[in-house]
Amino acid sequence: MSHQPTLRDALSVKQRVYQALIVRYLVGRYGRGNIGFLWVVAEPMLFCGGVMLVWTITKGSATHGINVVALAYTGYLPLLLWRHLSSMQHLLRGSKHLTIFRDIHLLDAVFTRFLLDFVSISASALIVYLVLQAAGSMPEAHDWSDILHGWFLMGGLGFGAGLLTAALSELSEIVEKLVGPVQYFLLPFCGCFYMVTWLPDPAKDVVWYIPLLHSYELIRGGFFGPEIPTYATPAYGWAWALALTGLGFAVFRLVEDHVGQK
Repeated sequence: MSHQPTLRDALSVKQRVYQALIVRYLVGRYGRGNIGFLWVVAEPMLFCGGVMLVWTITKGSATHGINVVALAYTGYLPLLLWRHLSSMQHLLRGSKHLTIFRDIHLLDAVFTRFLLDFVSISASALIVYLVLQAAGSMPEAHDWSDILHGWFLMGGLGFGAGLLTAALSELSEIVEKLVGPVQYFLLPFCGCFYMVTWLPDPAKDVVWYIPLLHSYELIRGGFFGPEIPTYATPAYGWAWALALTGLGFAVFRLVEDHVGQK
């Protein structure tokens, strides 16, 4: 009598698949040395440290009554998360050879890349926070529930955009070339370098429609507390995340066979 696989068996298989894919991705990106594996966390930390140093030198210790180190921290780390997660162009094409193994699906490559980038940048963010706290360079966070909500919202937006990018880039080479310019175009407007409360009312009404802004405002509201007004509407940000993810899955289904035939 043949054994029917249970849900537990299926989850065990997927666990082994993701473990193998994570190791493959780390070795391919950072090499086989121990420092290579540590670099997945150290790289975001170094970039963040450099940005905070520049902001401190150029803006002083505070701007608009807000600690500059905390402002840079809450601006650059979410930006780094967004840029890593949303840049998955040609990930499917580069992973198609893995589908010769029965238990590996193209979506597994997407989920593995998302998990690795999300966990590594989250770990970097936590380590940088603890170091800055120990050094007395940044005030203690006010509400971690809002911070985590904003962080996961950025993760949701990044996953949806990354899945859509991965799928669309298989249809046209133009998509690959547009990802970078679009990310740079959003940079001045997304909320990384400013808070909505600094803007005049007409500008507030305009930037409200940028979904990334609601993640920044949630995170900064959690850090700075009610003394600094924030203008986050989480439901709007999550609606964008769900729409991007749904559209990404739809396009993925369209290109899945196309990728396998190349």
